[in-house]
Amino acid sequence: MKEVRTQDQIAQETASLSRRKFLNYAGAIAGAGILMASCKKEEDAPVPEEGAIELGSSDTGLLNYAYLLQQLEAAFYTDVLKNPYPGMTNTDKGIFTAIRDHEIVHREVLKNYLGPDAIPTLENDWSSIDFSLKDSVWAKAKFIEEVVVAGLNGICKVITSETHLVYLSKMTVVDARHSATINDLITPGTFAEKTDNDGKEVSQDPHSSLDITRKFFKKAISGIYLPKY
Repeated sequence: MKEVRTQDQIAQETASLSRRKFLNYAGAIAGAGILMASCKKEEDAPVPEEGAIELGSSDTGLLNYAYLLQQLEAAFYTDVLKNPYPGMTNTDKGIFTAIRDHEIVHREVLKNYLGPDAIPTLENDWSSIDFSLKDSVWAKAKFIEEVVVAGLNGICKVITSETHLVYLSKMTVVDARHSATINDLITPGTFAEKTDNDGKEVSQDPHSSLDITRKFFKKAISGIYLPKY
């Protein structure tokens, strides 16, 4: 005798089939999602640049980047004074000398603080600077100071050790004074031009900051393991 199904039974069977289909679809989608995520993770995995100076990861990498910035400043002002532009006044020379001496101290403090983890001293690329022209030197001094201050501010935002933060904060304050001095001497009254909407100094993510800094060094520099915002 043929079984007669009621409308309720048919509805229940249909609902059960729909649930099974949904679970199968959901499982397939989830599996695909996991597969895609794993593929993306493999695709996004950082690949060290062959022959590049690697800054490192976590706080050590950030401290090495700060050390690189101080190398840049110390070398720049050292070469400015070694190759004085025509008409460099005693006032100009005094300012460059004071800033150079501060940056050398910063550089050596970080070098000793990092110890065996410190990157080597790197040779600079000054092809974008004409040391024989006053305007070129001062414009580049302004640019470098603003890049360094933004870079140090960015490092301070992601560094984890309170001790490291104290070291870098003190250096950042001094470099901010250098930047303000250079700005004010180029255009009196400007003090600090690069500020955010709250009037605070600009900070820059270590990765984007390093992209700007690289051009001042002859050796390739890698920061692929640096922390991000």
